Amino acid sequence: MPLSPLALTRLRRSVCHLSDLPGHWRALSSQPRLDVLSLRPLEDEGERSRCFSANSARRSHARAARWAWQGVRAQQRVINITRAELGSRAGRSLAQQACADAIAQAQRQGVRVVQFSAELRRLFGADSSLLKQRFPGLLFCNGDNAAALLLLEDVQRALGQAFAGSQAPIRVLLLGSDSALAQALQDGLRSQGAVVLGCTAAEAARGHLRTLAPVDAVVVCSADPALHLDLARVHQLRRRQRRLLVIDGVAPPSMDAATRAACGDWVLHQQASRVQLPGLRWGLATAGLHGERRLLDARALEALLLHRALFQRQEPAALGCDWLQHGGLQRLLLGEALRQLAVQLDAPYSGSLRVRSFNLACPEASRAPVSGFSDTLSLAA
Repeated sequence: MPLSPLALTRLRRSVCHLSDLPGHWRALSSQPRLDVLSLRPLEDEGERSRCFSANSARRSHARAARWAWQGVRAQQRVINITRAELGSRAGRSLAQQACADAIAQAQRQGVRVVQFSAELRRLFGADSSLLKQRFPGLLFCNGDNAAALLLLEDVQRALGQAFAGSQAPIRVLLLGSDSALAQALQDGLRSQGAVVLGCTAAEAARGHLRTLAPVDAVVVCSADPALHLDLARVHQLRRRQRRLLVIDGVAPPSMDAATRAACGDWVLHQQASRVQLPGLRWGLATAGLHGERRLLDARALEALLLHRALFQRQEPAALGCDWLQHGGLQRLLLGEALRQLAVQLDAPYSGSLRVRSFNLACPEASRAPVSGFSDTLSLAA
C-alpha cells in the first residue's frame, strides 16, 4: 500500500533527524572550553586504582574536579604519580612528562592559566623557565601568595579566639621558618604583637625545638618530614595545663589522623581553611545543572583571580608579576581582590571534624615525665 504524502513527509523528517545524531553526539561529547587548569599528583595507591586502569601509562593524567566562577571555567587534572613517588628522580621525571602532556591538551581547549599544587610547584625549577619557553602563551602560578594571605588570616582568627583577653605576648613557632610561606607570615604576626620564633628542618633534626619551649601556638609551614609533630614534640613545646594550638598550613596536613589521635587532648589541631567564594559553581552546576555553593582551597582560588585580572580585566599591575614567586606586590594585588569579592574563610576544621572551641585549658595527666609518654597515654579524669 503506497504511503500518503503526509506519511512520506514525516518519514523524511525522521531520517533527517537520525542523520543529525552523529553531529549532535560530537557536540555533546566534545571537550568544553577551559580557562584554568589545576594539576596535582595522586594522594596514594588507593586513589590510583580509582582514577586509572592497571595498564595506564605512568605519564598519563585524568580528569578530576570541575568548577566555574564568573564565566571562568576550571578543571583539575590528576597525574598518574603519587606524592610518595615524587620523592624519587624517576618519579619526578615521569611527573614532568605527565604535567607537560596535560598542559598541552588543556591549551588546545583554550586554557590560559595553569596552577600547580604545592607538591608540583618546584617540579620544573624555581622559576619554571623551561616550561614558560615551551608554553609562552600561558600564565603559570603555584598559589603560594594566596595561601600565605589566607593562612595569615586563619592564624589570626585562631589566635584571637584562643587568647582573647590575654595581656601576655603570644609565642608563635613557625615550623619551616626558611620557607617562603613562613617568611610571608612573620611580619603580619609581629604587627599583631606576637613573639615569632622559627625552626628549620635541619635545626629540628638537631633537637633545636627543645630550646624554644614553651610556646603557645605552632604554625606548620613546611611539609618536610623532619618537622612533623608527634606526642613527644607536643609535650616539649606546650605549656603546662594548656593544650598546644597547632595550625597546619601545608597539604596534606603534617599531623595525620593517627598522630592527632595519639596526641589526644594535649593538642588543638586545625588545618588550613578553605574559602567561601560567592557565585562558585561545582561539578554539574558548571554545565548549568543543579548545584550548590562549594568551597575552594587558596591555591585554586589564586588561579581564578589571576584569570579574572589578566584576561578579563587586563590589569597592568598583575601582568608585570611572576606568579611563581612570592612577593609583596603579588600579595597586595590578591588582597585587594579578596576584599572586593568579600571572600571569607570557612569554619575551622581538623580532618573532617569542625573545631567548635579554641579553649586550650587542659588538666595534667597522672603520669608526668615527658620522656615516658606513650601513644596510648590516658588523661586524668
